Amino acid sequence: MSITCTRVNPVFARHETFHPRFSWLKKGFDQAKEDPRIFLLEDATVQLGVGKNMVRSIRYWCHTFKLLESDSNSGSKPTDFGQQLLNESGWDPYLEDPASLWLLHWHLLKPTCEAATWYFTFNLFAKNQFSVDDLWQGLSNYRETLDKKIVDSSLKKDINCLLRMYVDKSASLSLKEDTIDSPFSQLGIIQALGEGKNYSFSIGVKPNLPPAIIVAACLEYTAETNSTASTIASSRL
Repeated sequence: MSITCTRVNPVFARHETFHPRFSWLKKGFDQAKEDPRIFLLEDATVQLGVGKNMVRSIRYWCHTFKLLESDSNSGSKPTDFGQQLLNESGWDPYLEDPASLWLLHWHLLKPTCEAATWYFTFNLFAKNQFSVDDLWQGLSNYRETLDKKIVDSSLKKDINCLLRMYVDKSASLSLKEDTIDSPFSQLGIIQALGEGKNYSFSIGVKPNLPPAIIVAACLEYTAETNSTASTIASSRL
């Protein structure tokens, strides 16, 4: 399967090794709505209540989830999606419903995806059960198809971040304590196998994934890829 620049931007390790924490997306969205240059201010660490690297990470994740976008002054402004979801009168401003996390997962991966390792892992990686080494090898091969030099350390940081983000810490002794602060582990997409470095994608029913979110993703995908037709084949979806 070929990748075009409109589907994924070959960006790696922009997260400063931090996966998105509870409250980060809402905090970054609210602060940028108040001051579009918040992430560039000298006292951004004070206003956001986090370290300097975390400031950059919050900005990255808010943009990567398409909650914020760049404005003409190199600042960040809310997207329509961000406002619909996180405004005080929005769908779920404090991300209390797992459906919102599924919607964010879709927006993370939809074109243009700004997290190439995530795009590769969820769309192109062929293994259902895998080790860290398997994912590393697959990602390394994917790197060779890109017209860009990406160092090994960036790939390793991405793999570690992705697993901390999605794997339920309570099911794995091999993951760090900060995994418990990842809202996306609630989705049950990747599970740890035993106590080692083996994992599997959790294929099957997802009780916390509402049909409406699937329908929304399907309609959006159809509109972007087949805008002149009124139908799309289920096999393509």
